[in-house]
Amino acid sequence: MDCADLSDLPVRRLGLVIHSERILISTESLPPMNQELMKLQLDERIRPLGPWTEDTALYHCVHTIQSTGNLNSYVIVSLPEHDIQKIIELAIEAGMRIEKCVPHVASIAALMGRLTKEPVMACIFNNTYLEILVAQKGIPYYSQISPLDDELFDVELIHQAILHVRQIIDSKFNKTVKKTLFFNAKDIPLPDHFLKEEVWRPNLDNFVKGAKADVVWKFPELIGAAFVSKDFDCLSPELKSSYLIRDINKAAVSLALGGLIILGATGNYLSVQKDKVQVKYEQLTTTIKKRKEEVLAKLPEKEEIKNFKQIVRVINEVAKEPSLDTLLYSIAASVPEKVIIDQLHVKRSEIQQTDTKEEIPPPEAFSGENISPDLNQQETNNFFQRPLVVTLKFLTKGDFQQVKTRLEKTVDLLGNKFQVDHIRIEYKEETGEGHLACQFEISGERG
Repeated sequence: MDCADLSDLPVRRLGLVIHSERILISTESLPPMNQELMKLQLDERIRPLGPWTEDTALYHCVHTIQSTGNLNSYVIVSLPEHDIQKIIELAIEAGMRIEKCVPHVASIAALMGRLTKEPVMACIFNNTYLEILVAQKGIPYYSQISPLDDELFDVELIHQAILHVRQIIDSKFNKTVKKTLFFNAKDIPLPDHFLKEEVWRPNLDNFVKGAKADVVWKFPELIGAAFVSKDFDCLSPELKSSYLIRDINKAAVSLALGGLIILGATGNYLSVQKDKVQVKYEQLTTTIKKRKEEVLAKLPEKEEIKNFKQIVRVINEVAKEPSLDTLLYSIAASVPEKVIIDQLHVKRSEIQQTDTKEEIPPPEAFSGENISPDLNQQETNNFFQRPLVVTLKFLTKGDFQQVKTRLEKTVDLLGNKFQVDHIRIEYKEETGEGHLACQFEISGERG
């Protein structure tokens, strides 16, 4: 829709639905954090998953689906900021006041949530592609786009795509999808069945009546936009604030004009009332201006964003480190009876000759102005790609044969879980003590 189309609309207030093929729906679990750090975390995690370039600015709609105190689960709808800004600018140029701006997947999911609270799948047929969307209780969980033939419905291909998405939802979210909706913007009518998939047609009396029901099946996003959660609104706080200031200006002008018209009949009394309104208006304008300055002051500088990204990168790498609790449990489970752990030492492996840095900066390097400009992604990767070296010493007492049997069994049990080397067994006959020293390396994602 271009500017001319928008300017022909009879209303001056509207909600916008953004259609973008570059939308990605994902789920993440993160600890509670402020919005700036949250955006950096999401950029770091989600950008590699979507159809975007490295320099594409992303907007993330974040909806909390579960909160457990130390860890929250979120559904995130991500799309390029350019796709949002483009349609908003068209509406503003046409003189429209925008009430909300939501991604089409959130709008269609909201409509699906009004039709059923169960997990539900929607097959959305557009002129050139098929989008399969899965939602529950009005929240989108998954979306997949497949190209379509311009003239025909390939029943077999569509059926296979539905089965594939159903398997993904079952394995990833442990949700069983039994109902499948079909929305068709193409001029060709849908068949009644897609092999074993029936076209579910729920009662739409709560939304529209009569011939207007066809609008729901052709443009579901227009109906669902009224029910979208505010978490999926892409309208920026700055634009909402500008509308508020504009409303205040209009109210102030109206009050001022009203005071001038009646002033001839009521004299100084109304003049005083007008002055009070003016004072309140100025106070409110000052408050808004102050709030705006506070918000702008809280926004991080470019250098701070760069440092935030590095901190986030380190946090993510630390989260991938092997769990010490799991390591200790695995070692303890490999110790036979009457053998004790005498020493346990864990350190990062020696620096390879190709590494350019001797060590990752200490924690204090990540605070305030102390952040080093040399702290970059390559340095972090060099550090965390080096495995951890675990050095162990075991002790047991008994005669030579008892000690030998126990310590060899210890080596065998450890060898089932780790690549053990540098094995050394000693026996001191005068004390009846047997000593085992060994070493292994661990790396990889946290278990």
